[in-house]
Amino acid sequence: MEKSGLDFETFQDRRDDFLLLTLTDGLSGMEEILITSLATYAPGVALIGGSAADDFRFEETSVTVQDKTAVRSAAVILLDPGLPFHVFHTHHYEIAGGSMVVTAA
Repeated sequence: MEKSGLDFETFQDRRDDFLLLTLTDGLSGMEEILITSLATYAPGVALIGGSAADDFRFEETSVTVQDKTAVRSAAVILLDPGLPFHVFHTHHYEIAGGSMVVTAA
């Protein structure tokens, strides 16, 4: 993997210049926690990505970055596109701070 040499202060000062790209294993059951965590701990950073699927077999999916492939995992990649961009659709979960009780389903 390539390291950018980006320091935390520069990242904090330029949050609007970056994208977080998520590539997730769609069967891990942890996508919501990952996305919520990224939105909570990197506010203001655009978040884009997708999930691996297996044509509704629900057996196994994997994520590959360069020469590494893993199941029950995700890759989070910080990108600095170097050009202006606009995320035209967003979807993420936020921690509500309360609990929910299902009374009927």
